[in-house]
Amino acid sequence: MADIDDYKRYNDTYGHLMGDRALRIIGACLRRVARSIDTPARYGGEEFSMLLPDTGLDGALALAERVRFDVDSEVFPAHDGALTAKLTVSVGVATFPADGREIDHLIQYADRGLYQAKRMGKNRVERVRSA
Repeated sequence: MADIDDYKRYNDTYGHLMGDRALRIIGACLRRVARSIDTPARYGGEEFSMLLPDTGLDGALALAERVRFDVDSEVFPAHDGALTAKLTVSVGVATFPADGREIDHLIQYADRGLYQAKRMGKNRVERVRSA
């Protein structure tokens, strides 16, 4: 699960049209990093998720880091549409079956990791272990 850091501030600064363009750019980043068997998706307002079949924890963390790095390396549209703005994402990772056998549990743990990444300074990947 990935969430755009400070997206509201970006939208407030550059407007919703540029915010929409930024969402498309981040979606393209996820598709670029995803393997053919992965399923990237927009999960909510400025959240994205990616299902990674047949992927262990190390592989999931590596792919999440590639997503984080790819977004951090992008430039995003500013006021006039010029590509001069920066955005980052915070990412939480959960794995099946270690973090749960139900989708709700996996989402819960991925979300916890995401908010841990935000608390620890944003633009990072975190995993919160299940109990």
